[in-house]
Amino acid sequence: MRWGWLLIVLLLPAGLHAQSVSTGISRDTVRVGDPVRVLLRIDGIPANTEIILPDSLSAIDDVENAGRLLMRRDTVAGGQTRITAAYPVVLWRPGEIALPTVPMLVRTDGRERTLQVALPALNVVSVLPADTTNIEAKPPKDVWGANRVWWPWILALVLLLALAALAYWWYRKRQPEPVAVPLTPVVDPREHALRELQRIRAQRLIEQGEFKHHYVLVTEVLRRFAEATEPDWSTDLTTDELAPRLKRRPDAGLLLKLLRSADTVKFARRVPTPAEARADMDDAEGWISSFNRRAEPAEAA
Repeated sequence: MRWGWLLIVLLLPAGLHAQSVSTGISRDTVRVGDPVRVLLRIDGIPANTEIILPDSLSAIDDVENAGRLLMRRDTVAGGQTRITAAYPVVLWRPGEIALPTVPMLVRTDGRERTLQVALPALNVVSVLPADTTNIEAKPPKDVWGANRVWWPWILALVLLLALAALAYWWYRKRQPEPVAVPLTPVVDPREHALRELQRIRAQRLIEQGEFKHHYVLVTEVLRRFAEATEPDWSTDLTTDELAPRLKRRPDAGLLLKLLRSADTVKFARRVPTPAEARADMDDAEGWISSFNRRAEPAEAA
């Protein structure tokens, strides 16, 4: 574990002038979708001082909390306390990302003061290979002038349309009479999705440790149901492309959480516990059962 220390001297009330805060990260290289811990260490805490940190970082775009705060307290020489805290996060956009500040509550002899601890900016590396095609855009061409003769082009277009209409008429005349095709009953997307989830449960992939295959199947069911109910949520979109559209719907937040959780298993090699996988499966069933469902009319008294 490598620390990139950023030393901040805290100007606190009497008794805290020697206290210092250092921050860092747990990886040398941070890639999109990789879990990483943002580290914070507080040294020189007197015995009469209490430090309180938030359970997680403030939510911002492209930065997702991957767990609760991990904190350890150690007693060092002189009876002072050292606190080491780690915030697990996952970053979803390449490039430099500025993390939110951490509000730290310092309580000494009944007096309280909140300090904002600045975290280091992270340089996130894309998981895609570098572009080696060296494709360059061609320069713009000249605009056609106003003195061009247009009537030959218009005449040619009219003749082409006439020939196309004649060919279409001849094609339709040679077609056989249409044969009546029995209509296939339409399957309700919600019922079909719930049956698919039951079929996935029956395969017992979680018990066999096939977490990646399990999440691939569950994600396909969620994306097909979402597209069937909201055509704007096409299956051609990636999770990052779909996220802005889901954020406009308050009842689609659980779907975005499930898709990002599945992406960390499929692409970031995260291995969830069986309990987490079953909980995600239950959330998927609950979201499909309740999304866009009209409220049933109340029965007459």
